[in-house]
Amino acid sequence: MAGHRGQNGAQEMAPAAHPGRSAAHVTVPTAHPGRSTAHETTPTARPRRNALTTGSTEDDPGSYRDALNSSLNKQWKEAMRQDYASLIENSTFTPVTNTNGMKPIGCRWVYKTKRNPNGTIRYKACLLIKGYEQIRAVGFDETYAPVGKLITLRYLLSFAVQNSYQIDHLDVITAFLNPEIYTEVYMQLPQGIEWLESTAMPTSNRDCFLRLNKALYGLRQALRPWHQEIDDFLQSIGFHHSQADISLYIRNAGVLILLYVDDILVFYAEEALENALRVKQRLILQYKMSNLGPAKQFLSLEIDRLADGTITLSRPGYISTILARFNMQDANLAPTPLHPKNRLNINTSDAEEEVD
Repeated sequence: MAGHRGQNGAQEMAPAAHPGRSAAHVTVPTAHPGRSTAHETTPTARPRRNALTTGSTEDDPGSYRDALNSSLNKQWKEAMRQDYASLIENSTFTPVTNTNGMKPIGCRWVYKTKRNPNGTIRYKACLLIKGYEQIRAVGFDETYAPVGKLITLRYLLSFAVQNSYQIDHLDVITAFLNPEIYTEVYMQLPQGIEWLESTAMPTSNRDCFLRLNKALYGLRQALRPWHQEIDDFLQSIGFHHSQADISLYIRNAGVLILLYVDDILVFYAEEALENALRVKQRLILQYKMSNLGPAKQFLSLEIDRLADGTITLSRPGYISTILARFNMQDANLAPTPLHPKNRLNINTSDAEEEVD
C-alpha cells in the first residue's frame, strides 16, 4: 500500500519526494524546497516513547506508593480516577474468575506532569499492563506498526513554511481503546482498586481478574491493531500513503496528515481550508480526540511559528530536565560547548592538546 500514487502527480511529489533533503527549521522561506537551510535550537534524535515517558520530570512519582505519599496525592488520585473511568467507559476489560489456565499479567500506574504551552500544569496517570510478562505465541504474535519518521516531520515543517501551509494538531484520546483484541489476555487487578471501583462493577474481589477486550498501553501488540484501525479509516476517506513514509498520508485536495501513534498533524494550504475542516470533522466524529488547534507541541518539541511565517523548534523542558538530573541548572552559560583552545586528536596519547 505504501507504493500507491495519487491522481495528481504534483500534489504527490511535493511532500513525498526525498524528505531527507529538507530541514525542519527555515530562517527565510525560499522558492526551492530542497535547498532550505536548517536552524534548530537543539539537536534532536528520533523520538522513542511509550504513553507517558516522553518529557517526564524528575518529580513525577515512580510508583503507586510514591504517588500516594506525594504532596500532590489528591491530584494524582484524581488523575487515576479519570483514567480508570475512561477504561470502564470504553469497556476495556471484563471481570472473570477463571483464566482458562493462563497466568494473569501484572499492571502498574505511570504518572506524568504535563506542561501546556500556556504554562498551566496538568497531572496525568495511565494504567499500563506489564507487557514484558507476555509470552510470544500465547498472548500475542505480530507486534510491528509504523510510526512517522522525524526526518519526515522536519521536511513537512520546511514544506509548510515555503508553501504557507497551516499546521493543526489533533490528539486521539485513549487511542488504543478503539480497536478490539481477539487473543485471550488476562490482567491482575490494579493497585487502588478498592477506592477506584464503582458499585456498578464489583471487581474488588481479590479472586477476580480482568480479561482485556481492548489493548492497554504496555501490551506488546497494542500499537498494531490501533494503526490498522486508523489506517483503514484514513484510506476510506480518500487518503493514500506516501512512497517515502507510510505514516504520511496524502489527499489530492491540498491536505496532508502525519501520524505518530495517537498524535496527528494536519497540513493544508489556505485554499484547502474547507477540505481540511471536513477531514478533521470526520476524524473527530470517528474517534474521541482533542482538537488542539495550531501545532504548538509535538513529540516533546515546541513549535513556534513567527510572524514572518518561519518556524523554530526547541526543547526547553527536556534541556531543563537534563540539567537538573546532573545538578547543572545553576551552571553559567557559555557561547561554545567546549573550551575553544582544546584540540581533540584520536591519534595522540593525550586526547586534549591546548593550542595557543
